[in-house]
Amino acid sequence: MTQAQHDQGIGAFEWGLLVGYDEQQKTYAVRHPRDKTEYTVLFGGFGYTDPVNWYHVIVPVEPEPADLQQVAIQSLKHAVAFAHGDRYDMADICYPTDALGFAACELWLDTFQTENVDPHFASAHAGALSMLHRHAADYLREIIDHVHDDANQALHAAITFYEKELHVLDQLTEICQRAATHSGFTASLLQEATGSLQAALEADRKAIKDIEAALAVLQVSIS
Repeated sequence: MTQAQHDQGIGAFEWGLLVGYDEQQKTYAVRHPRDKTEYTVLFGGFGYTDPVNWYHVIVPVEPEPADLQQVAIQSLKHAVAFAHGDRYDMADICYPTDALGFAACELWLDTFQTENVDPHFASAHAGALSMLHRHAADYLREIIDHVHDDANQALHAAITFYEKELHVLDQLTEICQRAATHSGFTASLLQEATGSLQAALEADRKAIKDIEAALAVLQVSIS
């Protein structure tokens, strides 16, 4: 969102779901997971967002038939590729970054050891990781019914490791919040944070290994 958009009262700076409209007020009712209540946006109040300045409204239509197992396989492949840093071309990525997947966590660990880490940013990063891996675990639970039974054991194991990762990421978030109250990481808090991040990375690696095992089974079962 630009400052001009903010000054104009545009409130949907992220993706939102249009759930109604008021022709007299010329507003849409918008719902977003971040907000507990609906809010309104003017009919002409959509703005640009992201570095690529997307302006995009998606209108749902009748869903097309889909092979849910093939969709699941493609999603799992994307997860594995992202973890290994192969999902996107780093030279042509939408959001420039220094590392992806496992490498990003390793970079964060290096930063804990070599730089003065801002606990507020670290807390936000840990919270974002927790949210994304919670989505990953939920997605695996959702697709289990749509894939070959032979892959279920590996997917259940991956879910277990994601749950372990969520536990330590929640610990990491709490540690970073404590560090913020101390105006920075003490030596003991930094040690705790490093241990939690290492444990999260280890659990993430094991979850991806199990997803790779599930993919191996699925590729065989549909051939």
